[in-house]
Amino acid sequence: MARALLPSVAWAAVLLTMAVPTAARPIDVDRWLVVESSSLTLLSDAEPEVAAATLERLEQFRAVFAQLAPALELRSPAPTQFYAFRDLEAYAPYVAGREGRGSHILGQFVMRPWGNTLTLTAGARAVGASAWAVVLHEYTHYLVTHNLPGAPLWLNEGLAEYYSSFEVDDGRAIVGQPLERHLDFLARDGAFDLAELLTTDQRTASAHDGGEVGRFYGLSWLLVHYLLSGDAERLDRTADYLARLLEGDDAEGAFEDAFGRSLASMEDELRDYLAAGDFAAASYRLDRLRVSPARVRRAPPELTWTRLGELEAQLGDLDAAADHAHRALGWRPDDADARALRAHVLDLQGRFDEADILWREALPGLERAKLHLWHGLHALSVVGGEGHAAASDAARRSLQAAVDRRSDYGQALVLLARAEMRPGGDAGRAVDAAARARALLPERFDVLVLGVEAHLHDALDGVVLGPPREADAETVADEQSALDRESAAVARADALLERQLVVRAVTVGELEVVARLRAAVERTRLLVEAQEAFVAGAYDDGLELLDLAVSAARSDAVRAALEAELLRLTDELAG
Repeated sequence: MARALLPSVAWAAVLLTMAVPTAARPIDVDRWLVVESSSLTLLSDAEPEVAAATLERLEQFRAVFAQLAPALELRSPAPTQFYAFRDLEAYAPYVAGREGRGSHILGQFVMRPWGNTLTLTAGARAVGASAWAVVLHEYTHYLVTHNLPGAPLWLNEGLAEYYSSFEVDDGRAIVGQPLERHLDFLARDGAFDLAELLTTDQRTASAHDGGEVGRFYGLSWLLVHYLLSGDAERLDRTADYLARLLEGDDAEGAFEDAFGRSLASMEDELRDYLAAGDFAAASYRLDRLRVSPARVRRAPPELTWTRLGELEAQLGDLDAAADHAHRALGWRPDDADARALRAHVLDLQGRFDEADILWREALPGLERAKLHLWHGLHALSVVGGEGHAAASDAARRSLQAAVDRRSDYGQALVLLARAEMRPGGDAGRAVDAAARARALLPERFDVLVLGVEAHLHDALDGVVLGPPREADAETVADEQSALDRESAAVARADALLERQLVVRAVTVGELEVVARLRAAVERTRLLVEAQEAFVAGAYDDGLELLDLAVSAARSDAVRAALEAELLRLTDELAG
């Protein structure tokens, strides 16, 4: 039985060689259902009992994955919409790559920063288990990414393979069954190079040939199966290994230190494990899993067309998405969600002025967090001109509305932080939103960068270089208090940069970003120190520090602005 384990964004599909005709868009909207549980929502045109069973299966899978750690509360920092189509023909128009001939996609999981979609045919099991296996493989990637931060590629892929065997039988949920394709390959291949496995990342994996791919997936699955089928100590050591990786230890050293043995010794143990052939699956009684019951209701036609249109937009077919929004509005002309979908499509097409009209009509009726985020994106896209400040205010309001409706919405917090860093925003709120986003999206390098930038923005918020306008003691004390806060903000930016971001930058190959941020930290520190000198009356020191800040600027625009400020203060103090 698997025990506790504590600590690529892409779509996947199953392709079967079948003669499946291209289907038209659904017109029988009366058969569509909304199936809901406490954590999932499914849209389906299958029979009610089939749709409910599909949602129940997804809930059971989530509950089984949660057993990986007893205290694990699955985080989903973006809304996920699930779709179950009654058959292959109904599904055909709603898959990526549907222009292919002689084949059909049975299931997909598509991840985007603002939300995800999981689609499959409700009758996929009648065709074979492959649809569920690949969809659940990709869904496991999503769960691993957001709930086991720092998991290396081999662990992410190994867990995805391990859980892809999920099935329900005789009142029990079963995972970790032996996968013959991996057993066969490993038996033929015989290569157990753990050093290569542990150091493989997305960049090196993309260069693998067919044999190397088979070896990587097979060995990843075998090592994960070995770890999850072991005793408590084996899992605790895995947790220690992950912690060492997050601290910046190299992959091989972290593994050997955590498990207390050489890689060669572990390779021998894996060979013995493979030869023994005792790949016990983990089994869980369904009546002991926390699975909420499904509630089934008829979907209003406008909701069906809008949600399917959102799926089309997710897959990149903007013409189809616009058509769906039009059909939804034909059923209900004032439907806010359909107007929001049409406005979002216009935004994606770069037609912001047209989109703005629809957004103004839709906003009063919007409830869903994702739609408020879409409007926030629209408002952030409006730059320059008289509407710039108003657009920034509108973006902040909509993104805050998204966060109010879903406090764990990672991308909404990312965009809210950026909106608060615009003129007129609140620097403290930017720091708070960036920190919350970082906790929800620890795997994202850009969110770490955002955290550093938010602290630097906070450090310079409201700073006006030069001597205090009033020389009284109270004014000087207030200035010094503000400078203390600004110095602390620079220190927080520096700590986040050096303790977390540098480690990740090495992994993802973004050392230039580190250089840019180090220069920004140094420039900001010099500006704060320059203002401290001005407040203390040491004007020459202040000008010298400001001149150093000019030299530290990497951007031509920033350098020009600081040079202008230096010239202004030099003339002012000389006078």
